[in-house]
Amino acid sequence: MKNLFAQCILLLAAINMVSCHNPNGRTTAKRTVIDGKVTNRQAFPDSKEFTLEVMDFGGNPTTYKGTIHKDGSFKIYFDQYIAQDVQLTPIVRTFIAHPGDSIHIDIDYKTMGDVAFSGDGEKTNTDINHYTAEYYSNFDKDKKNLYFRAMDTASFRAVCENTRVDMLKKRSEFIDKYQPNDEVKMWTKNYINLHYYTSLLYFNVFYNGMNRRKNPGFVPTVLKGYTVSNEDIDEIFNAKLLNAESYQLILWLAHTNPKAEIAKQFRKNLLAKQLLTGYIFFSQLTVSNAEYFDKFRKKFDTDIQAGFIKQPLLKYYAEVKKNLANPKIASDAILNNASGTTGKSILDSIKHQNKGKVIYVDFWATWCGPCKAELPFSEKLIQKYKGKDVAFVFVCLDSPKDTWKLNLADMKLEGNQYFCDQKQSMSVVKGFKITGIPYYMMINKHGDITENGNGLRPHDPLTVHKIDKLLN
Repeated sequence: MKNLFAQCILLLAAINMVSCHNPNGRTTAKRTVIDGKVTNRQAFPDSKEFTLEVMDFGGNPTTYKGTIHKDGSFKIYFDQYIAQDVQLTPIVRTFIAHPGDSIHIDIDYKTMGDVAFSGDGEKTNTDINHYTAEYYSNFDKDKKNLYFRAMDTASFRAVCENTRVDMLKKRSEFIDKYQPNDEVKMWTKNYINLHYYTSLLYFNVFYNGMNRRKNPGFVPTVLKGYTVSNEDIDEIFNAKLLNAESYQLILWLAHTNPKAEIAKQFRKNLLAKQLLTGYIFFSQLTVSNAEYFDKFRKKFDTDIQAGFIKQPLLKYYAEVKKNLANPKIASDAILNNASGTTGKSILDSIKHQNKGKVIYVDFWATWCGPCKAELPFSEKLIQKYKGKDVAFVFVCLDSPKDTWKLNLADMKLEGNQYFCDQKQSMSVVKGFKITGIPYYMMINKHGDITENGNGLRPHDPLTVHKIDKLLN
């Protein structure tokens, strides 16, 4: 257990937050109300409701529904800690909500896009609607995708730079035409910078991952010019108004930059430091590591005061603890969702063949670089637990069968192998709600799924710790 939490401990220490209440971000929520009226519903008679998505600091949307009544009226309300952009579909798209706002929206289905805001933030949201609806906010993705696939670092950065320049020019045209307030000016500038920086940082992560796959001895690097300026950090992480995409920026910064560099960048921005600290706890909870939360609970309570970070984390922590205490409840829910799918049939077969064993299941594909980079570590785990009650199972998804067979021959990977054709793979993905691979699943000796997701990587010492706990 000595090195189990080492990486996150060092990052927490590097952040070095002060023990005081943070003025950035509310500690309590206020009720925000979104209501409206739809006219000419006959143009889209199948439209029954509106869906509001509010992004949380972990980068996950919380969804709220508002039924459209016979008179065309609808209402949605939610508790809000910080001002940020939200998404309302259909038709409306992006607008900004502040804690305690009462926002009214009139929507004419006949004219498609004829959206009128009133109530709180009327001018702000009218202008945001113009910005997103009139193509000021469009990004040219084709050129970036071309250089992304070619792994051309200089050209990719140049395309991103040119895109940002073009977007800032469009923003100036928008400002001249609509004369928006300072809040809209801040949001649109941060919107452009966030797309720019997240593109660079994601490319950097991909670049390191591809090179590591080709050469296991490759040392991850921060590409020249692929960093975020301190000035933009301060503008983006602003408690007056937070762009929801800033949550993703924290994630990519944590993946690409040395710990000391992040700590230095965030030293003066208390909100950014809270977000980074929150992300560290969140990343551990996503792999059901409640022990980490318990070990550093005092630091959590001291360093995170913003309610929009603290409250979702506490809720998530309670769910993880509940599932760990009684895995059968969560396991039954997963299996019920997968009922009637190929995934359920495969899992039943796996459990039947390995009764009384801890089972480690790896869902992978022959074309997935990150999947294949982890397989040598899986082989090490297989050797480590040889002769013990641990079964290793590999389920290949959406891959050519001949390629799968060649891969197995080249890797000489032990363990139980399953192959799913395209139709079966779609069923597995749907049944287990797999959003990306590699995807892992841990099953205890009683046949309960104790954990599933993109964590549980075989190279992670925490995975060994979890297998040992289930064995004992």
